[in-house]
Amino acid sequence: MPERFAYPSSSIQLWLPVGFDPANAQPASFNFVGVGRLKPGVSAELARADLARVLPRVADEFSGVPPAVWREANVAPRVESLHASIVGSVSHVLWLLMASVLLVLLVACANAAGLFLVRAEQAQVELAVRGALGSGVSGMLMQSLSESVLLGAIGGVVGLGFAVFGVRVAMRAGDTMALPRLEEVGVDGRALVFAFGATLFCAAFVSLLPLLRARRVSIAMVLRGGGPGATAGRSRQRARNALVVAQTALALVLVAASGLMTRSLMKLSDVKPGFEAENVATARVLLPFATYGTPTARMNLFGALVDRARAIPGVRNVALTNWVPLSDDHNDSAIDVEDQQRAPNAVGADHFVATVDGEYFDAMRIPLLRGRTFGASDPTRPTDDAIVSHAFAERYWHGASPIGKRIRPFGGKWHTIVGEVGDAHYDALDKPANDIVYFPIVTADKGTPNTPSALSLIVRTDAGESAAISAIRRIVHSLDPGLPTYNEKPLRQLVRGASARAQALVVLLAIASALALTLGAVGLYGVMAYGVSVRRREIGVRMALGARPSDVSRIVTRDGLRLAIAGVAIGLVGAVAGSRVLRGLLYDVSATDPLTLAATVVVLLGVAFVASWVPARRAAAVDPAGVMRSS
Repeated sequence: MPERFAYPSSSIQLWLPVGFDPANAQPASFNFVGVGRLKPGVSAELARADLARVLPRVADEFSGVPPAVWREANVAPRVESLHASIVGSVSHVLWLLMASVLLVLLVACANAAGLFLVRAEQAQVELAVRGALGSGVSGMLMQSLSESVLLGAIGGVVGLGFAVFGVRVAMRAGDTMALPRLEEVGVDGRALVFAFGATLFCAAFVSLLPLLRARRVSIAMVLRGGGPGATAGRSRQRARNALVVAQTALALVLVAASGLMTRSLMKLSDVKPGFEAENVATARVLLPFATYGTPTARMNLFGALVDRARAIPGVRNVALTNWVPLSDDHNDSAIDVEDQQRAPNAVGADHFVATVDGEYFDAMRIPLLRGRTFGASDPTRPTDDAIVSHAFAERYWHGASPIGKRIRPFGGKWHTIVGEVGDAHYDALDKPANDIVYFPIVTADKGTPNTPSALSLIVRTDAGESAAISAIRRIVHSLDPGLPTYNEKPLRQLVRGASARAQALVVLLAIASALALTLGAVGLYGVMAYGVSVRRREIGVRMALGARPSDVSRIVTRDGLRLAIAGVAIGLVGAVAGSRVLRGLLYDVSATDPLTLAATVVVLLGVAFVASWVPARRAAAVDPAGVMRSS
């Protein structure tokens, strides 16, 4: 295949033909995914309808399953696009990040527009003279636009440099970001076009707004006043204040989102997976059917692997399973419960199913609550035992003991429950612990022993996971040089990976909110500092008439806090309105969590106070006599 071909993921380097064994086919195990290219004009819904018509014929292929049972099982085909299956829910995360980036861009634009507005007010006399001498609006527009485009271009080039660096950092982070196909991301032509468009937008925004404000001022009035101080009216002050309010509101939305995600991550980190992941190494082995075609051959190889792994220095427990929790492994089946009422010809609910040996629960530190675990695996003596999780037992027996009850997978034989174990998270940490059924490694299928051809080795060790994985490789190679091991990972890495996407989102939102908060503080400081410089004469008169420095400082600080409070009020409305975007990403935290929103308000007002306090101190230091003499 071509070097860039990556399906189902970039980690796959070898594709093998599927080898079906009709004699051991299991109906309703749902272990395979079909990939098909639709004909032109055929929708996914039409394809689903076609599969739904074909599905009942599957019952004819399995003599052990009555056709009526299959038809009444409510089994339906699931059809989705290849793009959706690869990207999954990450598109929601990426759109959220894009929204946060655009909010930061708007805050930066508002900040730059405020600075350009102040500069335009200070240069009003020059603009008025140009206008009186015949310079039209187009000349002033081109001058302002050219300056802003030049500054924007410089900032864009610097931003692209940061983008290239950031992409490289993200690619090195790899699994930490938990983003699919991350290795294919780069600063390409589309990114350059977007950056160019963003630069033009920012340049137009920050240059047109001050110019439009300046056009509303009479040239004659400016020339008669002779300086910017005389023309700094309420209208222009309101424009600057509106920009500060907008920056504060946008910053609050980002800070609130970052706070909610942080609280969600804290809640997620407190979730107990139901097993102890520290000091556990995992590695998977697949036995080819051509070489290990019988259950006895497969079990002999796996048994020898377990025996030699126990001899590794520092190893405490060794176990086998077909599903390592929180990994890409997955297996479920419809489970019939013997003493449960159900409609005629109906089948049981779908449940997760894991195949394990007797030492699995000790190795994973999953507690045994009732009964016993499986005995030693013997390929010549298949067992009909089964073990269920506490959640499974609660669902069907509501606190009563499940020991002795019988269950069976769809199309299989009855198994007797011999034990109940603690709950564990197999699918995800942000979902309830799964109600799962455990079957032994060697079972009787259609009267003959059966053993899975692919199993993962679970090794709990005191010598370090890396050393254990290296030792497992050597053991497998010594048993059969043609067998590889794969999915070699410490179990704690899988647990961290279960919350990796939330961690990455928290970090990126924290960066965006910190930038927005800093820009908002700078914008508020700039407006207040400029307001103090414009009002120096007014402040001097107040102090000459008896106002104390503390009074002046309080007035300036109050004006700054008024702007911040207005921005906070608008930002709270925006944060509540946009809470739906976050609901699917939060764990055990409301999107309108009062504590987080209150903390966000306190942070914003605290930053606003500091940004207003510095200009207020400068206003309190004004010398009334000097101001009166200069006027």
